[in-house]
Amino acid sequence: MKRILPLFILLFLAGCEKDSISYRMTAFINGNAWQCIMPVIVVENMKMVITGTSLDGRTIIITVNGISPGRYQLSAADGLAQCAALYKASLQASDEDAFASIDGSVTLSSVDQVNNRVSGTFQFSCYRNLTESVSITQGQITNAKITF
Repeated sequence: MKRILPLFILLFLAGCEKDSISYRMTAFINGNAWQCIMPVIVVENMKMVITGTSLDGRTIIITVNGISPGRYQLSAADGLAQCAALYKASLQASDEDAFASIDGSVTLSSVDQVNNRVSGTFQFSCYRNLTESVSITQGQITNAKITF
């Protein structure tokens, strides 16, 4: 019995691991994988600003004009933007060096205002001038924490 008791205690403690919530923000930028470990989401005046920065300093900033689940579209032809995005290639990049979106969308699949979590997808085409562009595709936000 003395030999079995430590085994039972070890098995009991191993089974008591705390459930962790996995949260992240990922995308492909011009076909290259990009990942932010801890996205920051701020909600104010019925707008959601989602910011993610990778370890190498590449930053995606998304503004959504709403906080409800659904698809938010950006189209220069419509004249009304439901969302927008900026891409900065490094932390040292100025606002003038940022790539601004001219088309794209964000889909908020889940906005949990009880647990303050957001999940969804995004994709944008961003331009800095007439010749330089960045394609942000297959973007995903998973269980990101909302700050009000």
